[in-house]
Amino acid sequence: MALLGRLRTETAASHRALEECVDIAACLSTREEWLWLHESFLGYWAPLEALLFSSSDLERWLPDAGLRRKTALLRLDIDSLGGISQHLTYCQELPPLASIAQKLGCLYVLEGSTLGGQRITQMAAGCGYAAPEAGRFFRSYGPQVGSMWKTFGERLEAYALADPDSHEIVVGSAFETFTRLSSWVATKKTERSRHVGYSPYH
Repeated sequence: MALLGRLRTETAASHRALEECVDIAACLSTREEWLWLHESFLGYWAPLEALLFSSSDLERWLPDAGLRRKTALLRLDIDSLGGISQHLTYCQELPPLASIAQKLGCLYVLEGSTLGGQRITQMAAGCGYAAPEAGRFFRSYGPQVGSMWKTFGERLEAYALADPDSHEIVVGSAFETFTRLSSWVATKKTERSRHVGYSPYH
């Protein structure tokens, strides 16, 4: 089985758990919840991308790695929604990203999210959040989403072919990325539920 297929199969349960934890429909219910989601994602994406792109080693296998950063898009969306992106807490429990295999496993999750982002963009438009200034993150690459995902998949498979012993590490890293994001979102929900006068939507 190609590595992409194995990743899809073996992380499916973790992917579903994340979707259930986030609950996009609930986050679209009010502007406050929509902002909260972006702030929560920034708390994970910012430190994760800082670690992921801390060196140029990824570019050997993924030459356009530098174009795949999305932290800046989250900051712009948060500011457009009335938040203050500089005054947020950041996740400390990140997946280990010491090797290329671990980084590619992590990127499988981050890049895969751009595909789901297209559906979320449509949902957001139906709820009145279609303004360009507040939808950069989920639109990500815009019309190039498909081609960017295809390129990533091709580069991942090239790496998998060159280093067959790395497959377990790649899959394990993808699993950790899903799991730790779910844990982070759950933590942020718990924090919100403790605020006076706040009624959790779950």
